[in-house]
Amino acid sequence: MDKIATESPVLMMNKYQDASLIGFYELTKRTIFIPLTFISSSVSQVYLKQITEEKDYKKNIKLTLIILGSLVIISIFIAPIFIFWGEPLFAIIFGEEWRIVGEYSKILIFPFLIRFIISPLSVVFLKPENILLGGLWQFIYMIVSLIVALKYLPLGMMLYLKAFAISEVLIYFLYLIMIFIALNRGKKGV
Repeated sequence: MDKIATESPVLMMNKYQDASLIGFYELTKRTIFIPLTFISSSVSQVYLKQITEEKDYKKNIKLTLIILGSLVIISIFIAPIFIFWGEPLFAIIFGEEWRIVGEYSKILIFPFLIRFIISPLSVVFLKPENILLGGLWQFIYMIVSLIVALKYLPLGMMLYLKAFAISEVLIYFLYLIMIFIALNRGKKGV
């Protein structure tokens, strides 16, 4: 379901958007999101090891808050680079015709950073008692992604990117709430 949620909008872009706009979107994704994913994956591996070994609910909550806070602090330093200097940076590095990637990055930095902050914590859904809750979130995420793509892609790329960014931020806040619900299950021993 996660693959459908992340890849189907890109496939739908082919129907509604010019190939060059899709290329700009993909470059934005590759230059911002993919490097963040490497850091995020490393954090999630360490976090998974810690929460599976630690049975004390309060220690797991404390660890979760420390990781969450650390990733927020990192994000606070990353965001201004793309918000204030994204356009000139992409123009300098890739050429003036790629300046639009900087415009895209101003919008997409928010959903990319929210994923960066919250995704490492999602390993709590790998615990047997949380698998259904994780599956529920993936289903909701898939439905929201498809609805946003179907509704906004025909209206233009910039409008779609803004709708995508807003929906991603909101859905990832729901994800964070569900993560804490899953952690709370550890307290109850459910």
